[in-house]
Amino acid sequence: MISACVIAKNEEKNLPRLLKSLKGKFEEIILVDTGSTDRTIEIARSFGCKVYQINWTGFADARNFAVSKAKGEWIWHFDADFEIDEEEFIKAKRQLLLLDEKYNSADVIIENYNIDGTIRSYSSHCFIHRNKPEIKWKGKVHEYLENAALTFGLNVKVKHFGYEDDAVLRKKAFRNIELLEAEIEEIEKKEGANSPEYAYKHFYLAQSYTVLGFSDPKYFKKAIETAEKYFSLRGNLSETNIFDVHIYTYIVEALIKINRYGEAKKYLKEALLLKPRYVDFLFLKACLEELTENLSAAFKGYCDFLFEVDSFIKDNPFKKVDGLTFLSDKAVHAYHVASEKIPELFCKLDYALTEREHLEKLWQKEKGLYTGIALAKVLKLVGEDEGKILKKLYRVYNSNYLVHFEMGNFYLAKGQPDKAVKYFSRALELNQNFVVAKAFLGYARMAAGSSDTKTLIEAVSSLKDYFERTKNISVLPLLKRCLQLLKDIKTKK
Repeated sequence: MISACVIAKNEEKNLPRLLKSLKGKFEEIILVDTGSTDRTIEIARSFGCKVYQINWTGFADARNFAVSKAKGEWIWHFDADFEIDEEEFIKAKRQLLLLDEKYNSADVIIENYNIDGTIRSYSSHCFIHRNKPEIKWKGKVHEYLENAALTFGLNVKVKHFGYEDDAVLRKKAFRNIELLEAEIEEIEKKEGANSPEYAYKHFYLAQSYTVLGFSDPKYFKKAIETAEKYFSLRGNLSETNIFDVHIYTYIVEALIKINRYGEAKKYLKEALLLKPRYVDFLFLKACLEELTENLSAAFKGYCDFLFEVDSFIKDNPFKKVDGLTFLSDKAVHAYHVASEKIPELFCKLDYALTEREHLEKLWQKEKGLYTGIALAKVLKLVGEDEGKILKKLYRVYNSNYLVHFEMGNFYLAKGQPDKAVKYFSRALELNQNFVVAKAFLGYARMAAGSSDTKTLIEAVSSLKDYFERTKNISVLPLLKRCLQLLKDIKTKK
């Protein structure tokens, strides 16, 4: 038996999506409300949740209270802005059933979505654990499990929509900073600066300042200062850990954003000594090469990044690397790099044969998804048939929505909108949150049925959905054109 536990406050917007995805999967759903003034409690009860109300004293206390009310052998924690698909739940159930007794907890993969339905980043978190009295949550924020012994990485994805709104992200970051600073002060008084937890809190503080830096660059300086503080404390940690890997990503990215390239290269050199083929470090290295106008090195660097991402996604992303298990933050940039960065740099390099050969060699090694997309773009630029690569990708990766999207674009460019409609539609079936495909689907439908009322109405619907989700005004002329075509058909009748 698995119990689902949710903590929530004023989540009437997100909660129905989560609870709809949980209903029928779990023997019980425990919802702990920490002071809602909206319809959160009403919605929870309408889905049959066991609802409890407590005062807010921190995330760990709320999770521990939820666990105290749960009866399942396993506890699975969800945030209100999560969603899980049926297929992923079945995979999780199967893996938990076969899990060795030595494991008391499990990590899951969190897919963080942008507003346009693309994946913003991947992360992982230990959200599943056995229902044992000694296993407790600790921490007011960035809470973690104590006494959970060995943790197993489940190759199971949970969707997270909390990153759709940058304003919400900033609000959470400010909240986290306030809570972290209070915890740092408390640890310093009780245990002193030698506590490993003291260092970890500085890691999370640097993380929060990095988030704020994307909307106000002054916070990047705070992120750098806090990361440097972490490095000064790191000697107190017993061994190299996942925090050490990710802190380099934060400090290098922050230094890049405020144009301190020399310092960024220094820290990146250290990072690459730590993990020479880590995807995030390869991405940042390529970025630095591009920003310092080493275009050939940047092109090859991005190709190497794509190759590593392709290798990464073929395996359970929780596979151990030098004794550590971790996910990549930057792997989500792979499609942007493959479809935009590589062709852009290739043009700037005047279609250099050396760079093309480098990309082709990487493609021949793995026949990877993103390497293949990049090669198709390069072939198109030099007037060769990119279809031969895309069709190979389709045979191998036909369950991936990006392959269908690229096939749709291929047939649209070839003047075959009927075929394009088929592929764009399939891309949306595979990822209904990928709203960019709706804009292209709308255009393809208009091109396929400019004199057909039904097809044009479907085109308007697709374009309208895209605009309502993204507020991107660039689609409005196309929407206006569709409406005019409908008007012309009506006038002729």
